[in-house]
Amino acid sequence: MGGNAKSRNEMRDLIHGMLSDWIRQNGKIGQSRALVVFIDDLDRCSDDVVVKVCEAVKLYLDVPGLIFVLACDQSVLARGVSSSARGGAGEGRMYLEKIVQVVYRVPLPEEEQVRQLIRGYAHQSGTGDLIDENVAGILAEGSGRNPRKIKRIINSFVLEYGLDPSWRLPPLGSAQLVRAVLLQQLYSSLYELLLREDSGEDPIGTLLDYSEVRERIAEPPTESPDDPWWDTMRRLFHAHRLVFKFPSEGADKEIKRLENELPEDFQILARDGACITLLRGIGDGDSRKTFRAQLIHRPLVTARVNTTPMPPITPASLSDVVQVSLADAVQAAHAEGFNFGDAVARDAPALWLEAVLARKPRMPSDLEARLLQGSALPIDSLLNDEVRHSLRQGFWDALERARSGEVRVR
Repeated sequence: MGGNAKSRNEMRDLIHGMLSDWIRQNGKIGQSRALVVFIDDLDRCSDDVVVKVCEAVKLYLDVPGLIFVLACDQSVLARGVSSSARGGAGEGRMYLEKIVQVVYRVPLPEEEQVRQLIRGYAHQSGTGDLIDENVAGILAEGSGRNPRKIKRIINSFVLEYGLDPSWRLPPLGSAQLVRAVLLQQLYSSLYELLLREDSGEDPIGTLLDYSEVRERIAEPPTESPDDPWWDTMRRLFHAHRLVFKFPSEGADKEIKRLENELPEDFQILARDGACITLLRGIGDGDSRKTFRAQLIHRPLVTARVNTTPMPPITPASLSDVVQVSLADAVQAAHAEGFNFGDAVARDAPALWLEAVLARKPRMPSDLEARLLQGSALPIDSLLNDEVRHSLRQGFWDALERARSGEVRVR
């Protein structure tokens, strides 16, 4: 059919005839049936596949009673068909308008809906006592209210908690790990700053001091040079080896001198109330130093979840992806596979467990696809055979333990 127009036309007519007969099968006028086909993730396909699917819908399947629903990012789809439309994204949109009759933009969920979703995820993952209302608010807004990102962030915490026992012990604790994961996922520039040993003795304390100073910079306590606010100012200047010139200079001029020495993102972060609340929850200076020392000694293994669409990964771009050592990736993969297998086996009948285990080592394809798609590991790690084997092994280990009755979480 690829090179024969007559054959294509005959096939099109045949499809039209079959569908027309089917939708009118009940024989009642005005009560025809409809067939609805949902096409998901088309915007993740190659440009060539996008064009072929669109052409098939337009040329062969344009039949009354046959409805196609494309769930996708329209801007990505427009770029994908732009080459076929012989132009840029604008021409690509015009091309799509000839195929798509109705566009419905799915709105963001309401804040309370997202909070309920977070509570449900937290309950399922056993982290309900750690994700309080403040953390839920930070997670909802920082993730753009995207359910998939929220779930992956919570999964990152569960994975880190299982990989590194030191987070379970004082003076750290699981609550501190929640804060570390939120910093990594939602405030990545600050998280990367904490990992650098040349970023000062207490960068978190510096940001908190700077935020406190900014709150009153418009109306500083000029009548009382002994006010604690001035002590904070002096501490900031001293930490950056600057001479504090008050009262010979105005407070606003002094703060501008200081800002030239601070990391660029501090001016934005200092105005982010959720971030400041999160940092204050870490505790005093000793707690902050312990928290940071742990991150420097062992950075979080899981990769950051992008809050913007990720561009297609090509061999040339793999070097830009966050790297983890192979040993850490294998260890993380086993824990991830085990957690997935445990979740699958929780309510599974014993007969199902026996049937699946009888197929070992061939993992059911639908479950393997879910495991890989939901993985928080960097893509370059998942391309490694040893890592993928460890994912599967974790799955089988969880099912074996579930069958033996050692672990059956309700």
